[in-house]
Amino acid sequence: MSGRICRVVERAKRLGVLGPQLVASVLHVSLAEAEALLASMESAGLVERLRGAGGCPCSRCPLARVCPWSRSGSTQGAVLYRLTGKARRACRDP
Repeated sequence: MSGRICRVVERAKRLGVLGPQLVASVLHVSLAEAEALLASMESAGLVERLRGAGGCPCSRCPLARVCPWSRSGSTQGAVLYRLTGKARRACRDP
């Protein structure tokens, strides 16, 4: 597994979810590069897109009431992903 992907996976393990902005920040890449990486991770079965009512994944999240991002109201059209077991296993320390 690529070191870039494992860096993203490790961050997502701590946060529970990830999105293009987080990936761009972790890897110091453009938003377009982050979106492309997430698309390839999704097609490889490493992440799955979260879908919520009205297109906002926060609507089904148990932490939405305390999450500052969710409470800010800027989640409309947000795209978030969560790790699959495949990603967790692939980036496990030996």
